[in-house]
Amino acid sequence: MAKKEFRFKVGPKKVGFRNQRTVYVARPYCASKIDKDSLYDYVKESSGVQKEKVVRVMDALITQFEQLMMNGHTIHLGDFGTFKISFSSTSKDTPDGFTDKDIKNPRIIFTPDIRLRKKVKESLFFTEMKDGGDSDAWSEE
Repeated sequence: MAKKEFRFKVGPKKVGFRNQRTVYVARPYCASKIDKDSLYDYVKESSGVQKEKVVRVMDALITQFEQLMMNGHTIHLGDFGTFKISFSSTSKDTPDGFTDKDIKNPRIIFTPDIRLRKKVKESLFFTEMKDGGDSDAWSEE
């Protein structure tokens, strides 16, 4: 398998007590964000299926994801990975008395499958994106 270039940018990050120290870290360079319509076009081109059918199927897939996950299901997409809802909660000394107010930060977790992680690890090489390239503002995360 041929290696694929993946670009990164280096920028400042505040760390330490009250963010008093600046260090520099590498972050993935984002060439662009792909919207739904563009994704539909990519799927159409790679599958040969009419765009209208791609749109209906992918919109139905998104709807089913939402409904299934809201009903407590974990969704495993084979070699791609797994989606599930997670959250944190306060801790108590006994299992009694938990309420919804104890649940914090609900979120969706995506865990890539081991085969996908291995493919990414084995197939990328990294190149720094110097200033003056495509627009990708450095963001503090």
